[in-house]
Amino acid sequence: MSTKNNAGAEGKLRFTSIEDLDERVEHRLKRKYGRGIYIENYNQTSDGAVFIRLGNSAPKDVSDSREHDRVLKFIKYEPVYTLEAEPVGNGYLIELPERKEVYEGFEERKRKLARRLDRSMAKTIYSQLVEFPSVLNQLAPISEILRTVREESPIETETIHLIRGTDTETRDKTSDYLRLLEDTSFIRIDENDLIRQDTNLDAHDEVEVGTREFSKIVLGHVIDEAYSTLKDELNITLLAHYPKYANSYYFTPLQRGNPKVRLDREAATENLKSVYDEDQHPIKVRQKLDDLAEVGVIQSEGEFYYSDPTVFEGFRQQAGV
Repeated sequence: MSTKNNAGAEGKLRFTSIEDLDERVEHRLKRKYGRGIYIENYNQTSDGAVFIRLGNSAPKDVSDSREHDRVLKFIKYEPVYTLEAEPVGNGYLIELPERKEVYEGFEERKRKLARRLDRSMAKTIYSQLVEFPSVLNQLAPISEILRTVREESPIETETIHLIRGTDTETRDKTSDYLRLLEDTSFIRIDENDLIRQDTNLDAHDEVEVGTREFSKIVLGHVIDEAYSTLKDELNITLLAHYPKYANSYYFTPLQRGNPKVRLDREAATENLKSVYDEDQHPIKVRQKLDDLAEVGVIQSEGEFYYSDPTVFEGFRQQAGV
């Protein structure tokens, strides 16, 4: 979202009073930027300037693939841009930005929505994510550190480095893992560089180390506590991969508030395109949905996919809908 005043003479909009915003000003903005643009809200500062927050609504087909009920919903993205109206003479003046600038604000808001949905889904299905061997493989260094701390606590930080490798790249990566686990209260490191269990690892004392159950439960807890850091800073890319495909289905029932909506692979592929701006072949999307169905993230019936009730409700709460 941005605020700019850099338009030329043809990009000026004058109005006489605040009451003009809801009709005259919004009508002009729709003509310039598209019918989806609307005024979300506005506020006036002590010096008389008026800041106008714009939203944009875009139509989205959220039909049930089995019922063919042809449901269209307008998805609101807000704010996408903030305009400033300066007091001049007996009214106000807005220097309108180019259409491209407002569109970029809309695209950024779409990306933020996709990231929020990813995070919400990951926090909903973290226990299922560790069912995938590829995810477990990416999280193996963290599992190794937690297992070692559980078995050997207290243990020197340098010993962890010796176990994992002392070349510069591995040492740096290990330090990143240790920092994340300390920040999320799985370990604590004292002034003598001794590592001990902390509260979040203590919470799983009943789970035997080195077992698949340990990996599932404890690593699931790590994902729940530190999803964004794992994905964005430590480059655990598969943590976004599976939530994205889960959302290719769940986006529609979330928007409709109906967990019983059935989608086929083509509808899920279209969601992937509209939410993530990502083109994938429907066969690949079907394969990913089948993988998710195997671990209980979604359910399937013939060619159609539908919600797991627990996942839908958890996702709805996490997404704040």
